[in-house]
Amino acid sequence: MATATFENQPSTLDKPFWSVFALNWEKTAFLVLIVLALVTRFYGLGDRVMSHDESLHTQYAWYLYANGNYAHDPVMHGPLKFHLTAFFYWLLGDNDFTARIPTAIMGVVAVWLCYFFRPWLGRWGALLSGLLMLISPYQLYYSRYIRDEPYVMVWGLLMALMILYYVKTRQMKFLYGLVAVSALFHATMETSFIYVAIFLVFCAMHFAWELYLSEWPEGTDAQRRQFVAALGLAVLAAAVGVAIFLYNDRLGLEGTAFTPNVNQPDEAAPVASTSGLALWADLAWLIALGSGTFALWTVVHAFGEGIRRFATLDVVMILGLFVLPQASAFIVSGLGFNPINYNPPPMNGFEPGIFFTSDMGVTILVLALMFAASVLLGYIWNWPVFLIASAIFWAIYIPLYTTFFTNGNGLATGLVGSLGYWLSQHGVRRGSQPWYYYLVINLPMYEFLPTLGALIVGGLGLRWLFNRPPKTETDTREPKPINAPLPFPALVFIGFWAVMSTVGFSIAGEKMPWLTTHIVLPMILLTGWLVGQLVEKIDWTHFRQHRAWLVAVLVPLTLVAVLNVFGILLGDNPPFQGGGLTQQNATLGFVSAALVAGIGIAALYQLGQPLGWVNVLRLTALSFFGLLALITARSAFIASYVNYDYANEFLVYAHGARGVKTVLEQIEDISERTQDGLGLKVAYDDDIAWPMTWYFRDFKNQAYFADQPTRDKLDAPVVVAGSQNWSRVETLLKDNYYKFEYIRMVWPMQDYFPRPDKTIGERIVVSLADPQMRQALFNIWWNRDYTKYGELTAQSFDLAQWPLADRMRLYVRKDIAAQIWQYGVGPTVLDTQPIQDPYADFRQTLTATVIFGAQGQGEGQFDGPRGVAVAKNGDIYVADSRNHRIQVFDANGQFKLAFGTPGKIDDGTGLNGGTFNEPWGVAIGPDGSVYVADTWNHRVQKFTAEGEFLTMWGRFGQDGALDAFYGPRAVAVGLDGRVFVADTGNKRVAVFDANGVGITSIGQGGFEPGFLDEPVGLGVDAAGTLYVADTWNQRVQLFRADPATNQYLFSGEIPVEAWPGQSVENKPYLALDSQGNIYLTEPEGYRVLVFNSEGQFTTTWGDAGNDASTFALLSGVAVDVDGNVIVADPGNARVMKFPPALP
Repeated sequence: MATATFENQPSTLDKPFWSVFALNWEKTAFLVLIVLALVTRFYGLGDRVMSHDESLHTQYAWYLYANGNYAHDPVMHGPLKFHLTAFFYWLLGDNDFTARIPTAIMGVVAVWLCYFFRPWLGRWGALLSGLLMLISPYQLYYSRYIRDEPYVMVWGLLMALMILYYVKTRQMKFLYGLVAVSALFHATMETSFIYVAIFLVFCAMHFAWELYLSEWPEGTDAQRRQFVAALGLAVLAAAVGVAIFLYNDRLGLEGTAFTPNVNQPDEAAPVASTSGLALWADLAWLIALGSGTFALWTVVHAFGEGIRRFATLDVVMILGLFVLPQASAFIVSGLGFNPINYNPPPMNGFEPGIFFTSDMGVTILVLALMFAASVLLGYIWNWPVFLIASAIFWAIYIPLYTTFFTNGNGLATGLVGSLGYWLSQHGVRRGSQPWYYYLVINLPMYEFLPTLGALIVGGLGLRWLFNRPPKTETDTREPKPINAPLPFPALVFIGFWAVMSTVGFSIAGEKMPWLTTHIVLPMILLTGWLVGQLVEKIDWTHFRQHRAWLVAVLVPLTLVAVLNVFGILLGDNPPFQGGGLTQQNATLGFVSAALVAGIGIAALYQLGQPLGWVNVLRLTALSFFGLLALITARSAFIASYVNYDYANEFLVYAHGARGVKTVLEQIEDISERTQDGLGLKVAYDDDIAWPMTWYFRDFKNQAYFADQPTRDKLDAPVVVAGSQNWSRVETLLKDNYYKFEYIRMVWPMQDYFPRPDKTIGERIVVSLADPQMRQALFNIWWNRDYTKYGELTAQSFDLAQWPLADRMRLYVRKDIAAQIWQYGVGPTVLDTQPIQDPYADFRQTLTATVIFGAQGQGEGQFDGPRGVAVAKNGDIYVADSRNHRIQVFDANGQFKLAFGTPGKIDDGTGLNGGTFNEPWGVAIGPDGSVYVADTWNHRVQKFTAEGEFLTMWGRFGQDGALDAFYGPRAVAVGLDGRVFVADTGNKRVAVFDANGVGITSIGQGGFEPGFLDEPVGLGVDAAGTLYVADTWNQRVQLFRADPATNQYLFSGEIPVEAWPGQSVENKPYLALDSQGNIYLTEPEGYRVLVFNSEGQFTTTWGDAGNDASTFALLSGVAVDVDGNVIVADPGNARVMKFPPALP
């Protein structure tokens, strides 16, 4: 026997290098595509600003890289991208470029994978699919974007390839490869369920059709009937379950008005909606599962080992068996429980009756049931293969979701939480896009080439289906022999994938631009096949023999000329409309294009006869697709390399703007020049936390203050804040900082949202019928130029002032700016010491002795408590503004009564006394009567101490009449019974007697003494002197009555270093104690200021927070007879009672 020796075995190292590649022109072309993919995916990869979602992914991957701290959270999809991104941080460092390397690699792999579709698309079809993948605007853009979509492109293509190759070859490596890819897919994104459903349904239909055409073994007629019945029941039950699910959750068939909103990463997930219908859906799923199991058993029992020939059955089982446990969230939510509540119920020890009726207990039971069903089906199908497949799947899935066994809870968040959370989000309809979002906006704007190609393929398929030769009487269906497999229709498979992706993502509640990548993916394959067929069917040899080079030149030139003719005719400046220069240019352009088109058509007619008209038509079609490919590549280039940081592209949403990196560069420069490193203290809020948390990760002295800025945290050379917190921040920063404003995040124009007066079809027809609007829409499509559209719709789409944008401000302290001239106003010598808070040295800490209230609508709960007043007996009256009522408490905060109901004068519901529309002010008269400033009903109402209505007066107006109010915010009553009303919007105080008879008015708009600007808080002392919180003039003004004229005259003012903001919340209130001390609230400064009767500042207390000595916002203030200070804290939905602030 001859034996092989080590010496005579050829070594791989001895083989010629190029023999490994064995390059031909086809492989060389693909190699060129791969090189171009590398260039296009990696060039300038770190230039674009990280968008909101990207920054979450980069930052949490950085946590994993920096300290191993990562736990899967369904909010940010699967864990795979975090592991891969952290790996590249470790390998190459952490920055914007390296964060996007894994997705860029996936973009290159997607182009490469098209090569392996050659057996079904043809050699040219696969090559052209790779080209289309290369130039696709969505595939290119999101290959340079740290999201899950680039991974999904690869997993989707690989799943399709594994299915096609397994059905073709029956090699187990492809089936096990399908298992591995599906595990990676499930660890990437929840769209895996959509892909699995599409592939599984098609393969199941193919298997059923194959069974229908097959000859069943002898003596199995009963099993066949049982199979048909069980399968029919399973299909019907599954259809009912799907229909109920779609109806119950209303997955986004209509869009709503756009409201830009930054989704916070820690926002609590809403629970999927439940109803009685959902229980029926669960029953339908269970019936489908049971019937399907029985149908499978009958087939296995009937065919025995012969079942192995049905390749698509193996695919169905592999795809379905590992989805079953992960589908538990469907069942749990349908039963009325929350599948993403992982907390056990309160129990004394373990109480099964309580545990197994809780969210957690029911989820565990359902999960166990689904695992059992998976194992049972695997046992019936092919137990050895199922065991190997299970080992592969869970060996990938478990380490990724548990962060390599450091996060055990990841199994729950993966198996149940992933699908459970995103089911609820589809009900929320994040983005609120209309059902036609992809069909009318995204595909025509960018992916017109693959869309057109897929439609043509679909039309060819329908033509083949309906034009088949009719069957004759001699045609009979011959059953397939038991061992004869049915051919797998690859193109129909890809077409089904394209249709179901379009339908599925269009009816899904969450519609986002990046999801377009899923719809386009199979369309690219179909279009590649179509154009490949054109290339292969053209008789190129015949062309070379008949001067085809001239036709090849004339066809695209003529095509461009014809398109220009129609473009000029349909534009806003058609030919032959006048003698002006613009009209002459249009006419000459039209004549030139028509002349070239005519000559080209005539020449093609002459040259086309010897070449054959079919060949010429095919070449024309190929030229047309080539032109579309050129336009597509241009769109991709502009979106990825020119407009990548701007809002004029439609393929983005909640998109990071250039201002982010501009701010970062300035802060880094300031830090380097003042700290010799990144040691600068930088304070920032929650509104700009993403992406700034990522960009500030290397700053050693970050000060994150969320939505509650404090003086300590804002004691920083640089502060960055979003628009939600500007007024609060600027209240504390005062005039100590220079302010610079930038766009942080943008949304694309969304005028395509539904309107009640017209359907989207009617709007398209009307727009295209108008030459001006037609030209405006073309300008947007061709150049992303919104100028003409803005003129026609009276809107501005200037990129620097983009209307759908979220802005931020950079604050640089003036002493720092003085050292770095370009951040100040020039080389002016400034005081190197920042202006100090004039009240800081007198600050004290007071702790509330009584705190009552919580957010809500029940007794003793508040929603925006504003004004407060104290009666002689110590009862506390609170204007519960957004609950549209007055609540009364005793001195210890115990609820006594409430009066008032919601009602608006505008809609007729607030005409009666006792109805309120956000009352802000409340006061107690000397006789115990209660006066309420019914702010947005623009009136004052009077009640008894028990809440019985007595009278009311006032109306909306700005005509100067005493009873004409505009948003009165406060009311005060003197000892003589006179009622003073802060008519805030009219910039005055109106005076009435106790029954609402007008006496006089005080002040008018202005800043001089006696003039008012946004008067709010009022107080009247024992002598009848009126104190007014003159908000925007930042002072308290005093007015005394002139007995001779009955007018109130200016008698003094107290400057206040507070109230600089003009937000709706910055409405300060005022109270006086028995000693004449003045108590002022500083709403967005989170403190109370106290001045003595001479106007001298004495003390202050408070800061941002939610404990017994801090506030989230301040509003009303009152002082009782014992000197206790009662303060409304609407930010924390509570009222606080403090001991006397003065000795």
